[in-house]
Amino acid sequence: MLVIRRHVISFMVALTVLLPVGGYTVPRVAATINPVYFLISAVAHGVVEPSLPTTGASCVHDCVLKPSDMAKLNSSDIVFYIDDRLESFVRRLDNRAGRRLVKLSDEVTLLTERAVGGRFTHEKDLHIWLDPDNASKMVQKICTVLSEEDPENAHAYRQNAEAALAKIKDMAGRISAVLAPIRDTPYMAEHDAYQYFDRYFGLNFVAALSGSGHTVSVTAKGLSFAKKAAKEHEVRCIFTDPLHSASRYRLVSKKIKICALDPLGRNIRGTDGYFELMETIANSFRSCLQQRGD
Repeated sequence: MLVIRRHVISFMVALTVLLPVGGYTVPRVAATINPVYFLISAVAHGVVEPSLPTTGASCVHDCVLKPSDMAKLNSSDIVFYIDDRLESFVRRLDNRAGRRLVKLSDEVTLLTERAVGGRFTHEKDLHIWLDPDNASKMVQKICTVLSEEDPENAHAYRQNAEAALAKIKDMAGRISAVLAPIRDTPYMAEHDAYQYFDRYFGLNFVAALSGSGHTVSVTAKGLSFAKKAAKEHEVRCIFTDPLHSASRYRLVSKKIKICALDPLGRNIRGTDGYFELMETIANSFRSCLQQRGD
């Protein structure tokens, strides 16, 4: 009996050491879409695993989340998102006291959408994560918020954020070198999601067939515009969304290469997801725009 009692006392002492005073627990953290999830994962690595709605991994514009996904967001203490003009479902979250909604687009300078089919929309382009400088600003904001809401782990968040910022800087240098040979080569996009990327790295964008914030709907007039622009600028490549059929774009020109490009990283996971996403995009640009022998 004495031996058993000693074991019980030893276990309770060990448990007291393992559990923070007052039953402290880390906040429940959620991301709305893959790129946000990647950046949170980099900052929160080893402390907390952010949740991600299953729909958020594959869809952004005009998404309707499943009830289970909305419940996942509603049960979180902190929700990081880009902008409710991008993830409109954020507006439908309940008003639970104590939850913190963090809009990351407030941390950067937003660009205006470029002309679509020769027409301007004057809407804001919200694909902000594709600019490494913007990603760095978002990492800093994520670190600040997590440290405020979870001071017990603030040191870990700061260390992770510093490492992520260094990796972003290094990644940007590598990508710049990869893209250097094809910077002047004209390209077009089905969906103009890459303005932040091509402006940062100095690529030669010609035209898009749909805006950065709208469902892709390409008309006969749009295809006619694409044919004219492709011929005039000697466009070598059209980037399309992997979820859409690319067959119609073969009508633009027999010489143009067609490449599926994913700005969300739908099939990417892990703490290095942001870097894999950016390098995948860079390699796709290089592969589609380079001439044989480059």
